[in-house]
Formats: sequence, C-alpha cells, structure tokens
Amino acid sequence: TQSTWGRNFEMLASSLLVYTHLALSAACGELLEVSDVETLNLLIHSEKYIFVDLDETVVMPVTPFIYGLPKSDAFVSSLDKCEEEQFAELSSRMEAAYYRAPIRLVDERFPELILSMIKSGKTVLALTSRGMNELHSNELIDNLAILGVEFSRLPVEVEEGTQTKIGGVLWASGEHKDKGKIIAKVLSQLGQIKESAVLVDNTRNKLEQALSNPSLCLRGMHFMRAFSEELPVAAMRSWLCATLADMHISCPRCSAHSP
Repeated sequence: TQSTWGRNFEMLASSLLVYTHLALSAACGELLEVSDVETLNLLIHSEKYIFVDLDETVVMPVTPFIYGLPKSDAFVSSLDKCEEEQFAELSSRMEAAYYRAPIRLVDERFPELILSMIKSGKTVLALTSRGMNELHSNELIDNLAILGVEFSRLPVEVEEGTQTKIGGVLWASGEHKDKGKIIAKVLSQLGQIKESAVLVDNTRNKLEQALSNPSLCLRGMHFMRAFSEELPVAAMRSWLCATLADMHISCPRCSAHSP
C-alpha cells in the first residue's frame, strides 16, 4: 500500500542520513533528532561519556496528559472558555494523575542499549531535571529498577549526584537548570573536561541550553520516541470530561461528548 511504501521510504531515508553522518566527523555542539533506539545507538559512537534524561526519554507514565509532549500541549491549548476557566483545578488533577499512573518504558529496548554501551566501555549516567529529595523521585528510581534500567556506577571522583539501585543519577533539581553545567562539573571532576560527551533528552530547549556551554564538546540527541507514544486525543477528552463531571462542572464540549 501507499502508506507501507511511505514508511519504508522514511526508514530508508533515515538510514541514509545516519550512515552519511557516521561517515563525517561528529561536531561539538550539534543537535540531532532521533526517534528510535537503533538510530540512537548508531549515532552515539566515539563518545565515552553519555548522559541520559529519564522522564519521557527512558520512561513515561500511562496517563492522558504529559506536559511538554506535543499532543498534550496542543489539546490543552485548544480548551474552550468554559474548560479554561477550570484549568487551575484541572492542571492540579492532571499532575496528580501523572504521578499516580503506572510507568512504562518509552522504548522497550532502552535498557539493552544502556547495557550495551556500558559493556563497550562507556560511562552512562542518568541526568534528570528532578531533585533528589522530590516527593516522587524515590518511586521513579524503584520503577526504573523494576523495568530493568541500570546505569553505570557513579565514579568515585564525581561529587555530583548519587549512587542508587539503578546506578549513578545526577539531579538538576529544576526544569530550567542548565544540564550542561552539571556535565561540565562531572567531566572536570573526572579530569576529562576536553573529552566529548552526549546528552540524550526529549526536551529540545534543555538540549540547546546545554549545548551553549563553551567549555564542553557536547552533542545533543533529541530523543522524540515519546511523541508517538502519547495516548490518543479521545482518551484526553474522556479524562477531561470525567474530571469536570467529578468537579460538578458542565461544559458544552463535554455535554456533546459520548464516552
């Protein structure tokens, strides 16, 4: 079919781009968009130090609304006036649902990829925007361990982060904190500040911020697999209408909505 042909063409084009890139020297400061683990594995080749975001990069909750993912953001931006008036409460409930939801791997092959990189001699550390003492951080670590995710041990020279049951985790402690500064500190403590490194993250502006650090030879991998793993818009609408009903609020779109 035409759709099958289209998918095959996209896969071929993606492979050609990857192999073309591999034939060239990797450049400090470059930012590449990646949608699958196989391509990510091909693009991370010569670097010894790999830093990997956690939320919506390695794992994601099974919940309708995930802040920062395109389908969720688009849905929220399209709320009508009635729904917008209730958004403060809706937002609070969306966040609560996010943390209550079961966790799944964004890509089932991610644990294998991390293990493969470690076995090849790379140091692979988690670098999350969460804070170590945040309410749900320990639960996240427990869920990652259950899912078989395991990073390198935190090197003894590194003063940042903590050694956990899933290996070394670095905590940025804020959505707007510069991950590049943390990477620079880690490489400096290891005596490897001139060594090239890779940051894998699902949020483009965090990557751009990190790549702007002049003391680093850092490459960014914008890992977008979670974008295609969001729940459908129908699930978002059903959740929203059920929640409004629980709040005893009637909005026109929900009155017309058939669950």
